[in-house]
Amino acid sequence: EYIFNQSGPMTMGASQVCGFLKSDSSRATPNLQFHVQPISTDILGATKMHDFEFHAPASLNEALTLLSKHNDDAKIMAGGTSLTTLLKQSLIAPAHIISLHKITEINSIEVSGDTLNIGGLVTQRQVELSDIVKKHAPLLADAYRRVATVRIRNVATVGGGIAQADPAMD
Repeated sequence: EYIFNQSGPMTMGASQVCGFLKSDSSRATPNLQFHVQPISTDILGATKMHDFEFHAPASLNEALTLLSKHNDDAKIMAGGTSLTTLLKQSLIAPAHIISLHKITEINSIEVSGDTLNIGGLVTQRQVELSDIVKKHAPLLADAYRRVATVRIRNVATVGGGIAQADPAMD
């Protein structure tokens, strides 16, 4: 359960934060920050997640500033597939999560001369289905078709897959 108050803080679990951002971006406002409480528990009643402050910068420069400010106390979230799992398992406990979901400058697939440029926020599914990728790097599009499930590929990002370096994703 989460609490949303236009004039006050928002409290929810991290997986709900991801769902909230993906499901209705119209509710998001520039520089929205919310404080996440450890509200989910395991079968024994133990808390699965730690408190953290969630940041949603609108530009790459703003994200880099936040990352520099919070340094080792911050983790970056693109699609959130791996990060949410690590948070739920209490394998990491950052004080700050910096979401990249609003940064449009790193969410495109383009060709410039002989170079195919794929932004870090592009989902694996977008690469798989992209006519540009199919034309310029058909093996890459085909490879992404074989990664995980469609449900995961719709959320998981190219940058997140590279940054996480999960062997199961290779």
